[in-house]
Amino acid sequence: MIGFHLLIRRLQTRVPFRSRQIAVCNTGPVAPSMGNGAHLAEDDGMDRVDLPLLLASDLPGAPDARFPLDRIRLQKAIFLLTQRGPARWRRCYTYEPYNWGPYSSTLNSDVGFLVATDQLAVEPFTGSRYGTYKTTQMVDDRVRRAWDECSQDERKFLSHVKHYVTSRSFNTLLREVYAAYPEYASKSLFNG
Repeated sequence: MIGFHLLIRRLQTRVPFRSRQIAVCNTGPVAPSMGNGAHLAEDDGMDRVDLPLLLASDLPGAPDARFPLDRIRLQKAIFLLTQRGPARWRRCYTYEPYNWGPYSSTLNSDVGFLVATDQLAVEPFTGSRYGTYKTTQMVDDRVRRAWDECSQDERKFLSHVKHYVTSRSFNTLLREVYAAYPEYASKSLFNG
């Protein structure tokens, strides 16, 4: 079980999260081994857009979110999942330094597509001009299948990351991500 404080410690020390389910995300079959020598199935069938859909769903929780899962927090959450999550998530999106830290143009395109096809909605969130991402009924079955395919540790990690990014102000979130990943602050407009 990965506790919230351990997540923060791992974020700060960059110790990778390990999972028993390891596979390549939407890029083809592999058969990596776990530390104990066991081998996994060649392809788990996870599509990279399952990550933003899972985060935007109610399954990982965070009902008491102080801040919305907006475009910047979604970028940072997926970044943390791909950097610290299981190997099968690490190749889903690539990131580069940008105005507000780690940024994936592929994720941005995927989210735009999901919104345009009514799989994701942007709902109002008090105090936010950008709103918060939520999945629509159209993808309930898909999200449930993706959730069910996650290990217990992966589900907990998704929940912790969602809580983490929606419990911090913009300034605090960027400061903490930049402290853990200073190489992504090189093009930042952030001065806080």
